[in-house]
Amino acid sequence: MLEQLQSAYYQLEDASFGLRSYRDNVEFNPERLEEVEERLDLLSSLKRKYGDNAEDILAYYNKILRETETLENKDELLDKLEAKREELLQQLLEEAEQLSSVRRQKAEELAALIEIELKELQMGRTSFKVSLAWNEDPQGVDWMGRRSVLVVMVSILRSFSYRLIRASHFGH
Repeated sequence: MLEQLQSAYYQLEDASFGLRSYRDNVEFNPERLEEVEERLDLLSSLKRKYGDNAEDILAYYNKILRETETLENKDELLDKLEAKREELLQQLLEEAEQLSSVRRQKAEELAALIEIELKELQMGRTSFKVSLAWNEDPQGVDWMGRRSVLVVMVSILRSFSYRLIRASHFGH
C-alpha cells in the first residue's frame, strides 16, 4: 500500500508541475479578452436577428449579398431584359406577319370557293369578298409605326350588303 501511495504522490507531483508549466505559459491579455467578448456579443446579437446558428447567419448574409449585387447591377440587368424583350417582340412581329400573310391567302381562297358555291346555287350575280384592314388600337403592339389590330370584313353583295366584322387582335 505504501508503494501505491508513493506512486500516487509522484503522479500528483508530476501533474502539479504540468499545471504550473501550463499556468506559466498561459498569456493573460486583457485586450484580447475584451476583443473575444465583443465578438461573442456580436455573434449573440446576430443570432437573435438572423438565425439560430452561424450557418443561418451566413446564409442570410449570402442572400443579402446577392440582392445587393442585383441592385448594384440593375442597369445591366435592365439592359439585358430590355434586349430580351425586343428580341421576343421582333419574333412576335415576324410570326404575326406570317400569320397575316396566311390569313390574306386563305381569305382569297375562301372568297373564290364561296363564289363557286354561289354560282352553283344560281346566285351568280352575288359577289363575296373578304377584306383585311388595319385599324388603330391604342393597346396594340407598335408595329410599322402604328398600334393596330387586324380586322377581317366579309361582304356579300347582291341586292343588299352584309358586313361581318371579326377582329383578331394583333398585339394582345
